[in-house]
Amino acid sequence: NPQVKLLMLLPVLLLAIAANGIVVLLPVLSFVLSLYLLAKIPRSRYRAILIISLFSSLSFFFFGMFFYFGFYQHPEGTITIWTWIFRPEQAETIPILGPIILWLTGGKGIVVAQEGLVWGTVTTLKFSIAVFSSNLMIMTTKPKEILLSLSKIGIPVKITFVAMTALRFVPVVMEEYYTI
Repeated sequence: NPQVKLLMLLPVLLLAIAANGIVVLLPVLSFVLSLYLLAKIPRSRYRAILIISLFSSLSFFFFGMFFYFGFYQHPEGTITIWTWIFRPEQAETIPILGPIILWLTGGKGIVVAQEGLVWGTVTTLKFSIAVFSSNLMIMTTKPKEILLSLSKIGIPVKITFVAMTALRFVPVVMEEYYTI
């Protein structure tokens, strides 16, 4: 029943948005991934999602690790710096890239901090939960059933139409992925 799936999807997405700890997010991701096994979706159908999610997750992880906002916005706060990737003093030795990095980082350089590692991991888990849980619903429910369920629970027709238009392109994008 699509309405039951929607009612299960909303708390999972809200929990992924609200939670900020790895201890909470990891079991939620495990729960979502176990639903994939229970749904018995062929691996070929979600292989593309795994690959795209992996590359996106890695970019979130490394961006969070190298560019932790606490290092740039709250210099008075204490963070645990593990290693420097780019020190501000090195800017003079790197011709074009040095001044650009300093400009982008506000003159502070690039570090790997423990807090940045945690923040990157949390962001990666949140993204993965959102991608996998929403795709699970799309893969196990016909678009027409989703449309009817959204209409039954009182979602305005315009919003339902926009959602269905977006859903209709998921199979097209997946087909293009397999072709490429």
